[in-house]
Amino acid sequence: FDSLKHSFNDIDWTETDVNAFLSNVRDAADEAEDYRYHIQDMIAEAEEGAFLSNMHSEWADKLRVLPRMDIPSKIKLNSAFTNFSKLQYTPESMTIKTAYCSNMFAFTQNLIKAPQLTFTEANTNASGMFDSSGISGDVQFNCYNTNGNYKRLFNNCSNLKSANFIGGDDVSANVTLESVFQDCYNLEVVDGIGNLSNVTDAVMAFAHCEKLNNVPAFEVRSNVMQCFEGCHNLVNFGGFINLGMGEEVHTEMCFMSCDSLSAQSYRNVINNLYDLTTKEDNTEQILWLNMRAMELYDEGQLTDDDIAVATNKGWILS
Repeated sequence: FDSLKHSFNDIDWTETDVNAFLSNVRDAADEAEDYRYHIQDMIAEAEEGAFLSNMHSEWADKLRVLPRMDIPSKIKLNSAFTNFSKLQYTPESMTIKTAYCSNMFAFTQNLIKAPQLTFTEANTNASGMFDSSGISGDVQFNCYNTNGNYKRLFNNCSNLKSANFIGGDDVSANVTLESVFQDCYNLEVVDGIGNLSNVTDAVMAFAHCEKLNNVPAFEVRSNVMQCFEGCHNLVNFGGFINLGMGEEVHTEMCFMSCDSLSAQSYRNVINNLYDLTTKEDNTEQILWLNMRAMELYDEGQLTDDDIAVATNKGWILS
């Protein structure tokens, strides 16, 4: 409103038809309210299992503000607002009670900020929910469900600065974070990711996050292939808790081009590895490191004792 007042003060009203001007403003506001109420009505009146994909595509170049709404579990909102080119604002928080919300806000390039998200349903598929959107600043993420698919949740959100996982300790099975922040070139801070448990894979989770400096320890059991590929400025990493506990373990290119990782970060990775000798099949696994680790070993910052911690757990360092 302050900006609006300043704008009004800057207008030369001497040749302006004030009544026509105000009429246009009223018409535009009424039209926007119509779209908002239509969406609320559609969701409220939807039948069990209704699939509200690409909700009235003619609204995609008109809707700017998404109203507060109760999103029930009975409906499917996959791609509901994909490519809504004018959408700028959503409610500050949104509890997602439906398991079907993949690509819900994908390619909304003018979206300014993502709501604080809370996912409650089992088997939630939120893959690509904000893929390639314009969101910036901070995202906050609650996850109290099982079998969550968060693949590409914030993929290619190049304006994103920080992410805060403010919940998730009740998760009990199979969460995927594949490419969750891939190509978020300006992402600097990740907090609370340790609250997530039972993460099965983090393939390319932070790939090409060039400004990322510090990532706390978090659980991931099977697949971390290319997890930090291209994170040139990553210095501090707390390690993968229970890596190796799951099946089909892959670590290839996990730290490719991570040229700044500290020796302590590599020790954190080694110390948090799952003890493969306690598994029934007792199969050795390869932990792929990088040339940076070799340099630190040559300099004596990583030692044979560090390597022995991994080999005693049934791992081969490469």
